[in-house]
This record gives sequence, structure tokens and C-alpha cells, in this order.
Amino acid sequence: MGKKQAVSRYQHHAITAAISAIVPALLPSGPGLSLVPGMFLAGARIRGLHIRFWGVLPLAALVAALEGVESVLGTVFPLGLVVALHYYMVSKAAVWRSSQREALDTFADGVSGFLNQKCYVEKVWPKFLHMKSERVLISFSCILKIALAIAWLVLFMLFQGFPSDPLDCAGTTPRGLKVWTWIMFGCVALTEILYHCAMYLSNNIRCAVVNSFALPVLQPTYWQWYIVAQYGPTHGIWVPLFVENVRTISVSFFRMQDKDDHFISPLVSIIDVLHVIAVILSRPFGCVYPAAVLYRQLLAGALFVQSVSTLRLKKWRTWSPAKKKACPRIRL
Repeated sequence: MGKKQAVSRYQHHAITAAISAIVPALLPSGPGLSLVPGMFLAGARIRGLHIRFWGVLPLAALVAALEGVESVLGTVFPLGLVVALHYYMVSKAAVWRSSQREALDTFADGVSGFLNQKCYVEKVWPKFLHMKSERVLISFSCILKIALAIAWLVLFMLFQGFPSDPLDCAGTTPRGLKVWTWIMFGCVALTEILYHCAMYLSNNIRCAVVNSFALPVLQPTYWQWYIVAQYGPTHGIWVPLFVENVRTISVSFFRMQDKDDHFISPLVSIIDVLHVIAVILSRPFGCVYPAAVLYRQLLAGALFVQSVSTLRLKKWRTWSPAKKKACPRIRL
């Protein structure tokens, strides 16, 4: 590692640490929840820390202990169970890919061939339903994601209703809302585990199981919803819950076709950030909102918008017209 690269990395970590300290000061919370911004930024910015994803468990236990939870082990148990299940299922998927390669490929080829017949030969189904052979299992997991997100939205609105206040800053907790936040945590965990397994079964990942948790597309986010379910069950969270399910539907639809969502995901992330700003500005007027939810909205939304903006800037610099004219030379 060169000296310039080492300095850049230290600056990068210093900026991450500074933001982790500043955000809790802007959005005051308990001593435990003040660690949550650091967890977000470490997972997104310090690549090596989330390779060993087990590290989220002692951090969650520390948050619970600092927040004065009576039973720390009981509080962390749901997250620990999901993390253990995640590692177990992905490890099994890697083994199944090696031992059942022929059967998996035959199944994927059969489904892809059938859809090709319907979508392109007979033309009785729309073309976007076609799946490439190597993405059949991945597409099935994305379909499940879409189905669960739509079902969650419909049932949540049916049982909890649509709030009349856009911010809903009263700080009240309607009956049954905590159950819905835990259901959200379960749905996100289930679909992320299945998607991770599908990537291995489809032979789209060549690295070790432990290292696969560091891949941006597979980096677990269900721990964020564990924090929300545990420390932020007020009716005001309908905005981030609604926005997250819309993002899930859009991203999953494009992943089925091996494409990226360049419009809806950035838009809903901007909505997340704008909602946090609106809540902060409404605080002098008595707005009460759980800090655990605001941390997730602000950091997850801002990091996503920043990453998309950086990629588009690099693309613009690569493909934009040159500022200087090229001087052709002929060498004899």
C-alpha cells in the first residue's frame, strides 16, 4: 500500500468517525442508540468490518445494555437467531451448488426454455417475464420479495390505516404496531437470506461464504429493521416503512431482469432524507419521533444518494466531451 493510499484511508475513517459523532448530537437519543450511526457507517464505509457479520450481535447487545433493557440476551435473541440461520442457509447453498450442480442447471434451463417459448416464440406473455437460465433462482427470490412487500403494504394499511398527519409526530404507539414492525424485520430477513442463497445456487458468486457478506448487493440490512422494531415502534414510522417496501418492489423487479434501478431507489432515498429534515424542523413545534428510525432514514438514505451521485459523476467524467482538443501526431 502506497503512502498516498494509506493517508486516504485514514482520512476516510476519520470522516466516518466524525459523522458518527455529529449525527447523535443533531438527533439526541439514549446512550445506546447513539452507537447506531457508527454501526451504519461502519457497515457501509469500512469494508472489512462487515465481513464478519457476527460482530453485529455484540454491538446490538451493547446498545441494549446502554439503553437499560432488562433482558439483554432476550432482546438480542431474535437477531442472533436470524444471523445464525443466515450463515447456515448460505453455507448449505454453497454445498448444494457443488453437489447438485447438474440438477440445478437442468431445472433452470427448463424454466428459461419454457419462458422463452411463451415470451419470444408464441409471444403470448410479455417479454419482461423471461428469465435467463443463470438467473432463474434469483428471479424466484425477487418475485417472493415483491409478493411479501405488496402483501405487507396492503395488510398494514388495512389494519393500521393511513395517518392523516404526513409526519405523524404525536409519538403515539397504536395497538399492534410493534407486531407489524417485527413482521417487517422478519420479511426483510427472510427475503435477504433467500436471495443470498439463490446467488450461490445460481453460481453467481465465486468467493467464500464469509467474504460474500461484504458484497454490496448481499450486505444484510435486516439488522436495521431489528433496531427499528426494538426501539422505534410509533405510528410515525409509516413513512420509512412505506418507502422501504416501494424500494424493495422496484429493486427486485429490475434485478429479475439483471438491471439496476436508476430512478425509484434514488427518489425514495431522497424522500427518506427530506422526511428527516422535515421532522427536525418540526421539533420546536412539539414533533416527537423515534431516533432509531431517524438514524436509519438519514444514514441509509444519504449513503445511497451519495453512492449513486458518485457513480454518475464518474460516468459523466468518463464519457463527457474532453475540455482540451487532442493534438494528433504522426510519427515516422
